[in-house]
Amino acid sequence: MLNTTPNSKNRAMLVTIVTAITLAACDYARDMVAQSENRPVLLIHGVDDRMTAASYTERVYANGNPATTVLETTDWGPCCVSSIRHNPRAYEAIILSFLQTHVPSLT
Repeated sequence: MLNTTPNSKNRAMLVTIVTAITLAACDYARDMVAQSENRPVLLIHGVDDRMTAASYTERVYANGNPATTVLETTDWGPCCVSSIRHNPRAYEAIILSFLQTHVPSLT
């Protein structure tokens, strides 16, 4: 999980990008997303992930604010974290699109 806090110029908005959810971290991630209130949250999950079932990420997503929580699935690479190595441009495009939509002051 990656949290980025913009500088004071962009106020104190917190952006949460969740790229890996393991069974052990699922409850923590679900609670973190549920408590995010109006902060934007991006969840990225690879459909070919053999270590973490998509249902874990879907449970986390279901606890988020529908207006600010986004679930993106990738269909390249074995899992979400590896997706960046298999298709870095597409992975970057997912994150930039999310930031442009939910936190335009960062882009």
